[in-house]
Amino acid sequence: MSFLDRLLGRPTLDNLIRDTTRWLEGQGCTDIQASPERMEIKLTRRGGTHILSLSNLRREYENTPRAQRQALLEKFLSSLLVDDGMPGSYAEARPKIMPVVRSTGGMGIARLSTAGTDAPPGSEAAQRPLVADLVVALVIDLPNSMMYVQERSLTEWGVSWEQALQDAMDNLRCLPEHGGWSEIAPGVWSGAWGDAYESSRLLLPDLIYRLGIHDPVAMAPFRNALLVTSAANAAGIEHIVRIAHDALDGQGRWVSFELLRLQGTTWARLEPSGEVAARQAHMFVRSQAEDYEGQRQVLEGQHEAQNIDLFVASCTLMQKQGGPLTSYSVWSEGVDTLLPQAESIVMLYRDGEETWHTRLAWATVQQHFGQLMERTDLVPVRYRVRQFPDRVALQALAASAGLD
Repeated sequence: MSFLDRLLGRPTLDNLIRDTTRWLEGQGCTDIQASPERMEIKLTRRGGTHILSLSNLRREYENTPRAQRQALLEKFLSSLLVDDGMPGSYAEARPKIMPVVRSTGGMGIARLSTAGTDAPPGSEAAQRPLVADLVVALVIDLPNSMMYVQERSLTEWGVSWEQALQDAMDNLRCLPEHGGWSEIAPGVWSGAWGDAYESSRLLLPDLIYRLGIHDPVAMAPFRNALLVTSAANAAGIEHIVRIAHDALDGQGRWVSFELLRLQGTTWARLEPSGEVAARQAHMFVRSQAEDYEGQRQVLEGQHEAQNIDLFVASCTLMQKQGGPLTSYSVWSEGVDTLLPQAESIVMLYRDGEETWHTRLAWATVQQHFGQLMERTDLVPVRYRVRQFPDRVALQALAASAGLD
């Protein structure tokens, strides 16, 4: 990151909307209307109305150096200049359909951004759980971008999810090998296809076994990365985790920092230990906070537009000297709140002119005050808290279980 970027800080959603609007105006688009609450821009081009979602672009834009942001926007937005859209029939879609692996949090935010719009039912992206925090979705591969296949598209095409996924897998297998696998350390391999579907190849166990690795372990930290080694290669696992950890600030499209172990043709979570587990936990906390921040921005915008008085609490990162990176959120007395599942919760109330607070582990809060926490269907999950715990009970708990 340049000195100027460090001085001015990370760009905001408003910066992204401003730069995107300028680019669209330069391409002759009209009637440009930004909706920060939905993280989208509505525009007219060649007489047709288009809705551009910014949720996938936001993080990559924020992590891209200032001098490279214009090129990023042009690459991402240039798909608007292509007349190809969602195919009208499955016969047309079949050669273009591809599988993608995404995080549940990222897909949850994308789905939220369409909530409350005038989009017809079934407009959410078609997806199914894969393993851990991953889902598999379907996209239409366009010359300069990908377009998520919606549930209603499958219905209109008259094709089942299973058939569409199988066809997408066939298309994935038929992609050119290009660089194929590249050994980047002893017994550690990285996908080098360079076609934006590296992480999707988690769906091809035979491709993993082709490496000749016994008991494969993989990670797909970013959309353009798939790293593989053996469960017996401790140094290899440490190398994979270190690569992902060190690349966090330079990569915008995070997927998952789970280590996955291939058992036959299915993946399962691998629980590391020691320094590897510490690095992985650091990535988990950062990824969680990023997802919650994106979700908070969308929710706050929607609440403002609908005049809803409901506080969306932040998931805030903290790190004491010599300690691990952790997250916390604040539950305040008298505030109707959507609370994220942070690692700890600061319980806060005012007593006259004085402010009292204590920090409790999430498990402790849920154990003692879970009856006050209404789980919502938001992804990542939030809990609505309308009432505050009894002060006497809270103070007694703080004396025995408080973290500060």
